[in-house]
Amino acid sequence: MIEAVKSLGEYALTDLGYTLGDQNNLINILIENPASNESYKKVIKIQFKKTGEQTDYLGIEIDNYDSSKINNYLYRKGSPSGTDYSPTSRITEPRKTFEIKLLKWFQKDNKYTELTREEEVLIQSIQTQLVNNRGKILIELQEDYNNIKKEKLSAILTVEII
Repeated sequence: MIEAVKSLGEYALTDLGYTLGDQNNLINILIENPASNESYKKVIKIQFKKTGEQTDYLGIEIDNYDSSKINNYLYRKGSPSGTDYSPTSRITEPRKTFEIKLLKWFQKDNKYTELTREEEVLIQSIQTQLVNNRGKILIELQEDYNNIKKEKLSAILTVEII
């Protein structure tokens, strides 16, 4: 029975043009397009500069959504009342999206994931910067989102490490 389900899954993936041995295909299988409809034309990026183990908050930048960058966004929808599977989310209300989707993603317990020390330090450093700059981020995020909504568009929120 299990073999039949496995074979069916492999057939379905092959039919879609994927092979399980290719790392890029695995990422493409797991991620989703964050632009669930045509109104998602903007990406609001909270930017950080990483220098060694130090990560500094740089500010917020608005970019046009680009479907060819789906692998960069690494979006996968999670729980409606919790975090998504990555620190990329569709913005519903800026404060809620920042607090519940993004900040909590960095605060969650990663004991079930295999992170290197460098990855743990990076996540902790970004979390610290998000908390320390929360007020500034929320003000700018709300202003930028209001301008986007005036154009009757929607936006995605993510982080960018430079």
